[in-house]
Formats: sequence, structure tokens, C-alpha cells
Amino acid sequence: GNNNVGELFTGKALEFDGSNDYVNTTGFEMSGTSATFAFWIYPKDTAYQFVMDLDGTVRTILGLFNGGSGQVFAFFNFGFKQFGTPTQNQWQRVVFRVNATTVECYVDGVKSGSTLALTSSIDLSTVGNSVIGGRFDTSNTGNRFDGSLSDFQIYNAYWSTDDIAYDYANPQNLVTDRSGTSIGLSNLKAYWAMSEGKGSLAYDSSGEGNNGTITGATYEVVQPRIPQLGMMNWAKSTPVSDEVTL
Repeated sequence: GNNNVGELFTGKALEFDGSNDYVNTTGFEMSGTSATFAFWIYPKDTAYQFVMDLDGTVRTILGLFNGGSGQVFAFFNFGFKQFGTPTQNQWQRVVFRVNATTVECYVDGVKSGSTLALTSSIDLSTVGNSVIGGRFDTSNTGNRFDGSLSDFQIYNAYWSTDDIAYDYANPQNLVTDRSGTSIGLSNLKAYWAMSEGKGSLAYDSSGEGNNGTITGATYEVVQPRIPQLGMMNWAKSTPVSDEVTL
């Protein structure tokens, strides 16, 4: 009752300074024209930034685009497909889901912006270089990411909206744990948890062996809590009938 509210700090994340930091994930590739990219992001700057750049036959970029009218989540496919506005200095779970003809963006389980048409089907079967936190050409230091990233997953399958909701509500589980999902572990093609806490490798836990080499980025070992992992507000006066089951 004295407003001495505490904030829980727990877990680990990889922090990027927006200038010198990136993770080289070259070696990653996958086949197919459907994909889902999911990651936790904590942006700290409203500039135009690359979250991941994949130099495939069709170049694919996950980013934070700012063309002068404000920063938005964006997916590059022969031009940036633009979605909703990120929240600065706050953790958000972002999911891009792609099929042969469209791309959608979800933030914290909720659709952000419209369903947008792809200019060309994605093709990540022959990725030359891929980088998290910057451009695939690491000699080009432009558009590097400023903030933190964690739990970065890529699937060669199109998540359902139920999968997206489950992923957000159950950050301790893979979407493959959801009863009724069509997504299997064989669809998981990259899984950089970015929670090792030390060392120069971001290990790929998918089984595909695409470990990332860390340059500059450092581990934030006491990251602010992911929202739904915090304790629910409760008081002695809360009726039992009002309890929420997670």
C-alpha cells in the first residue's frame, strides 16, 4: 500500500550498441516459400535498423524501418513491407509469418498492420551471408541494431494464429508443444536463444548447427522481465472468482 513496487529482473539477452555489434549467422539456409520468424526485441532507438539480413536468392530483411514518418516494424522483399510502430525500451515478441504470396506481422500475439503482398516468394535456399543486428555485408556498418534481442527462432512453416498466441503466452515453451499444432521440430531451422551469458558464440539449438559468431554484442544478464512472466497483480481483497488462469 506504500507504492514500493518492485520490478523483476531475470534471465539473459544479447545487447547491441547500434554501432559495432552484430552476430554473424552465415551458414543458415532453408528451403521452401513459407517461413515464420519469431524473436523478443527491446528497441532503444527510433532509427532505421536491421534486425536480421539474409542475402538469399531473394534478399530478406527483418527490420525497423524509418522513412521519415516514424519507425515501423518492416519486412524487406524488393522493398520494405511496413507494419505497426515498435515501443521503445520495452520487450516485445515479434512474429513475421510468410507464405508464398503474403507476409504478416504480430506483436505480443496481436496482428500489427495489414496483410501485405510479397513482391516475390522468399528463397532462402542459397543464403550467401546472414547477420543478426546489421547488414549481411559486415564491412558496411550502417543500420546496425540498437537494443537487445533474445529467443530468436526461424521455422520453414507458416504458424497459425493459435500458434502465435501460444508462443506469446508460453515463452518457456516451443510452439511445437501446443496441442493441435501442425508445427513439428523438423520445421525448426534456427533457434538462437542468446542467453548463454558469456562467450563468443550464439548457439543454434535447432540441431541445424548454425551457431552465430558474436562481434561486440554483450550479454545483459539481468534483463527486465518479459511481461507475461511477471507476477499478476493480486490483493487480499481480490475475489477468488476473479482469479485468472494462465
